[in-house]
Amino acid sequence: MENISGSGSANSSGSRDSSVDLDFPSPTIMGKQTPNKSPIAGLKAGSKNNFKGTGKTDRKAKLIATISARVVKVYPNGNLFIVGKKIVKINEDEQILKISGIVKPTYIEQDNSVLSDRISDMYVEYNGKGFIADNQKPGWLSRFLVKIWPF
Repeated sequence: MENISGSGSANSSGSRDSSVDLDFPSPTIMGKQTPNKSPIAGLKAGSKNNFKGTGKTDRKAKLIATISARVVKVYPNGNLFIVGKKIVKINEDEQILKISGIVKPTYIEQDNSVLSDRISDMYVEYNGKGFIADNQKPGWLSRFLVKIWPF
């Protein structure tokens, strides 16, 4: 029995503003300085760079299932490594549940069950195959273009 939820968000921003102004004085003609309305020889340059990014993730999942598992390894300290798999197929659609992890023998209940919060290094995988699962994701060309599109 697993009930998982989580959320996270991030905001970032950056800014850079730089400028260069090289100005040479107006020339002097017959001992008099000419009016300096604009530099005769000069260089002005500027640069601005702004970045603002935001992101948010929100995920909720709830899985309630009973699955049989078998002991595939016994560690020297007595802990058990278990593996279980359940496949339910309805109308050409398959739901596949896999679980594995390490169980301390004292956590095994009298009815030979173990609560999921008592399994360490637990790995749970729940996937589907078939028409419904195939139609819940974009096609292969869309996924390919998303990976290579630079914009």
